[in-house]
Amino acid sequence: MTRFTPSRDGFGFLDRWFNDGFGGRNDNGSIASIGRTGRREFVDSVAKTYRHGLFGAVVSYSGWTPHDLGWSRFPNEHGDPVGEHASCADVVQLALWLAMQAGQTDLLDDVERLLRARILPSQIVNPTHPRQHGGWGAYGHPFGRGCILDVFAAVLSVLTDVHRAAVARSADGAVSVNLHFSIQTPLASVEAVRGARGCTRVRLADTGTLRIRVPGWSPRTSVRVRTAGHPLAAVWDGSYVVVPASKVRAGEPTEVEYELPERTTVETMPVSRRQFRLEWRGDEVTACDPEAPIYPAKKPAAKV
Repeated sequence: MTRFTPSRDGFGFLDRWFNDGFGGRNDNGSIASIGRTGRREFVDSVAKTYRHGLFGAVVSYSGWTPHDLGWSRFPNEHGDPVGEHASCADVVQLALWLAMQAGQTDLLDDVERLLRARILPSQIVNPTHPRQHGGWGAYGHPFGRGCILDVFAAVLSVLTDVHRAAVARSADGAVSVNLHFSIQTPLASVEAVRGARGCTRVRLADTGTLRIRVPGWSPRTSVRVRTAGHPLAAVWDGSYVVVPASKVRAGEPTEVEYELPERTTVETMPVSRRQFRLEWRGDEVTACDPEAPIYPAKKPAAKV
């Protein structure tokens, strides 16, 4: 069986997955059923549950999800329930469905944050152990790794949905870049770079209108747009910058740059009350105190 290991910024491993013919459609049964009813009240109920009943209750801001709710069958050494990655992936899929099928595109920020802060850094990279290499599973440390094949399959299935949604054609025919990951698609190639600022560089396969989503946590005043090296005034459609077909040609790079604000959050475990202080740049965790397996350690303060 082929294993796929993504980089922090890209989905090249899923490009091969799709090209090899394994990228079949995945629908969470209950979510798909609600969507097919076409009844707004059902969609609104799911959205309210997502927005008001998940974060802080069954999933943390960084994506920790317990294996058990209520009585814990598998506590770790500190008495907290072990975590597992499939439930985090389920939250990603729910946010993705509400964004792409119900028009609640602000939830794409949740999709990217949970991927960058939890799913991607917690993937096992161990070529010497083929059974675990590339996998996800259950984990004892709140920011740990693990490999169980059903969880591995569940996460990979959700990532195929993310891959499909990253670049899509809108109802008006425009090409929409919905997620900031490096990816090759029939519609466009996308290069996502994180340095002093975030930069998403897009090359369309065919000349046409281009829409690039800007994360909601980045100030609009920080956004800069260039096409073929020439600056353009940002034209907004909701959270998307729109570049008309008259301003962009097939194969030429269009770039959107944006600020990566820094902030700090604290996550408290439910039983032990252990606290973890996370430092963020944009939607990525840059350090954790105390040290955690999937994140860089906090650098000591410079001596004066």
